[in-house]
Amino acid sequence: DLGTYARQKGTAGATDLTGTLTNTGTLTLDKPNGYGTWSLSGGTIVGGTVTTANGAQLLLNGGTLNGVTIDAGSDVVMNPGRPAVGVVNGLTVNGRITLQDTADSDKYGLFFFGSQSLDGSGEILFQSAGVGFSEGLYLSQSGMTLTIGPLWLHGKSGRIGESAANTTVISHALIEADSTGTIAISTANFTNSAARPQYPQVGRLQSTSAGATLTVTPSIFTNQGPISVSNGTVNIGGDWTNSNTITHTGGTINFGGTFELGDLGTYTRQNGT
Repeated sequence: DLGTYARQKGTAGATDLTGTLTNTGTLTLDKPNGYGTWSLSGGTIVGGTVTTANGAQLLLNGGTLNGVTIDAGSDVVMNPGRPAVGVVNGLTVNGRITLQDTADSDKYGLFFFGSQSLDGSGEILFQSAGVGFSEGLYLSQSGMTLTIGPLWLHGKSGRIGESAANTTVISHALIEADSTGTIAISTANFTNSAARPQYPQVGRLQSTSAGATLTVTPSIFTNQGPISVSNGTVNIGGDWTNSNTITHTGGTINFGGTFELGDLGTYTRQNGT
């Protein structure tokens, strides 16, 4: 229905999406002679694929993503400040979503409503400098489950948390603290998952950089995938069990919360030091 939309060099002025776009195919944001960068500013994208190229981006200022796929190599950026973007009916990220820094500790980021999947082969990049590490992925409906596919979640400070009660995350992702800051997981239930028919990838948790911290403190933590710390710090808390391997080659690991010796699983510490 958009017809012909000509934007000079793909950069003239600003393009804000404030209404509802029913995307039955692919929305291509391109420079220098395409649609250029668009801002989701209170509007909704329903379905389809978003592709960005040649420096164009989809900026997130607020609104809703409803069953959307982010194409490989595409760049989606949540603007600084306190934007909140709702997600319903699943989100597939084959490119990259960057959650930018914020000036305060208010929650902002992607808010998931209803049980669904955050899927794809791309990455979620946390870029907060750590003021309350409030940017993140939030489960926003009581009793819901978010299943995370084989994505790479990493960066500075961010949170996988909840803004409603009794939520569950099942992760097949690589969640990596690889820069100075804290990535925290604080839902009611968190499973770093073993392979399943739909997801042959095993969830992985790791800290690989000096100054980086990965804090896993849900009420109930079930670990079925490998945990490793080669640098930085890993904190484990809650009522937890481990049925895989915890590999410690450097940095610090803190075993907190409540567990029995049998819950420790296989813990390998290089040279015992």
